[in-house]
Amino acid sequence: NSMGLPNILDGKSNNSIRIYSAKADFVYPFNRNTKLELGIKGSNVEVNTKVDYAYWINNRWVKDFTRSNYLLYKENTGAVYASVKKNTKKWDFELGMRSEQTNLSGVQLANGKVLRNNYIKFFPNVNISYNIDKKNNINFSYNKRINRPNYDDLNPFVYFVDSLFIKQGNAALQPAISNGIEITY
Repeated sequence: NSMGLPNILDGKSNNSIRIYSAKADFVYPFNRNTKLELGIKGSNVEVNTKVDYAYWINNRWVKDFTRSNYLLYKENTGAVYASVKKNTKKWDFELGMRSEQTNLSGVQLANGKVLRNNYIKFFPNVNISYNIDKKNNINFSYNKRINRPNYDDLNPFVYFVDSLFIKQGNAALQPAISNGIEITY
């Protein structure tokens, strides 16, 4: 501060992350060269983060209500997927699709800010291989993937690492979607 007195800040953080997940897969071989794969997956994530800051003034700790906060965050994701694989002497095919629905919500109890995001995404994949001979083949593949932000990256709290460095997440971050295409010989 301007008078040259030290700034003393005390921070306590309590984080709880609970992740529950269930998955079931089914494979049906039509014959030796063709099979169908089906599946379903669900997950539930609950994150509770409480941060309390206090500053030292007049020889006692005083809670800093401008920096303290409490976040309750929930994320539910459900997915279904299917793929068909077919192999012949020269060709290998795989076609698949995954559909995913995510519902997330969060509330910062100290300031009442609410976070909500609900979306449905589709993720196709294709893999085609041609076996020229025993040592040579050509492969084409396409897939679409999702990469969600880490929970720390979503957490909007300001964390004081030291007097010059703070860290803060952004609750409005969206998942990254990538499309990959690969052709190999």
